[in-house]
Amino acid sequence: MCILFISTSHPRYSFICASNRDEFLHRSTQALGWHRGGKGGGAGGAQHASASLESARKADDLLITRTDENQASAGESHSAAGQQDEVLSGLDLSAGGTWLGLTRGGRIAALTNYTESAPPSLPSHCGLDKHLSRGNLTKAWLDASWCEGASAEQGGDREDDGKRYLEQHVVPNRDLYAGFNLIVGHLRSEKAEDHAAELWYTSNRIEEKHALPVRFVAAGQMAEQVRTQQAQAQTSAGLSNSTLQEPWEKVSVGRRKFEQVIAHHAANGGADADPAAEDALIEELFSLLGTSLPDSEPLTRENFKRSIHIPPVRLPDKTQSAPMDPNKTAWYATRVATTILVERRDAAARVRVIERDVWTLDQQARPARADKKGQREERWVL
Repeated sequence: MCILFISTSHPRYSFICASNRDEFLHRSTQALGWHRGGKGGGAGGAQHASASLESARKADDLLITRTDENQASAGESHSAAGQQDEVLSGLDLSAGGTWLGLTRGGRIAALTNYTESAPPSLPSHCGLDKHLSRGNLTKAWLDASWCEGASAEQGGDREDDGKRYLEQHVVPNRDLYAGFNLIVGHLRSEKAEDHAAELWYTSNRIEEKHALPVRFVAAGQMAEQVRTQQAQAQTSAGLSNSTLQEPWEKVSVGRRKFEQVIAHHAANGGADADPAAEDALIEELFSLLGTSLPDSEPLTRENFKRSIHIPPVRLPDKTQSAPMDPNKTAWYATRVATTILVERRDAAARVRVIERDVWTLDQQARPARADKKGQREERWVL
C-alpha cells in the first residue's frame, strides 16, 4: 500500500508532493537515483510487454503499447544529447518499473496499486498467462517509449501528450493489469500563465465508460469528469489504494492536514526565498508522512486504510514464486518517504526531491528503523 498527496496552491511552489511507499521489506529495490530511459531499464519493460502481446494476437485486436527508443515527445528540449531520457526514481527490481519517477525535462509519473482480494481474470483473447507488470505503465511514460512520433504528428502539444498516453495506450489495455491508479504529466506547464503542473489520472477500477483521464489543470483545479462531468475547483489531491473518487479515511484526513501544512507555511514567510523556511516545510511534510494509528489500536489490513505510516507487520508473502505457501509471512511496512518541491520561477523552475528510508531489515532479517543517513536528495532546474 502507498499514499501520496499533491498540491499546486502554494504561492512559491507550483507543485508539492509528499508520498510513502509501503512494501515488503525484503523485496528487491533500488534506491532513488538517476538512470537512463530508452536503452536503459526504462523501455525494456514496455518492449517486453509489446512483444508478448504481439505474439499473442494481431495488432488490430488490441491497441499495443508501442516503443521506439529513438523518439521522444515533441516540445521537449534536447539541448544536451540524451538528457531528457534521464529518469530519477527508485526501482522495483522484482517486477520492474517504479512507483514514483521524474525526468530532467519535467515528466512525472506516480502509481499506486488498487487493493482487492484478487484481480479479475485476464481477457480470454489476450494470450497472456499472467497480468502485465504495472511498473511498465510508469516506465513507458517517463522514457517516452510509447509515443513513436505521435506527438509530432499531432502538433507537438506537449501538455496533451499525457492525455493521449492514457487514452491511447493505458485505457485500452487496462484489463491486462491488476488494479492500479496512475498519474502522469508535466511538472511545468507551458500553457498556464503560472506554469503550474499539469497532470492526468486514470484507474482500471473505475467503470470502463468513465475511464477516460481526469485532468488536473493549472492552479490546482481538477475536473472530476468521473462523477460530475463538471469542473470543481481543487488545489490538492490525495491518493492511496482506492480510487481518487473514493478515498480511504487516511487520504481524506491526511489531505486536510497536508493543506494545513502548506497554508501555514505560505502564511508565515514561506512565500519568500528562504532556504530555512523551505527546509522547515520539508520536515513538516515528512512528519505528516510519519502519522500512525495510536499504539492501542491493532494494525490490521482494515486499519491500513486509516494509517498514513505503516509500522512493521507480518503479512502473507505475496512475493513468493509459484507454488505459493499461504502460511509463509514476511515483514511489511513503509519503506521510503519522498517529498518533491517545484519552485516557481519566471523562466524556469527549481526542482528538489528528497527520499528517506523509513523501515528496513537488519542483519537478522528483523525490521529496524532506517539510519538517519538513509536519505537521497537531488536538485535541478527545468
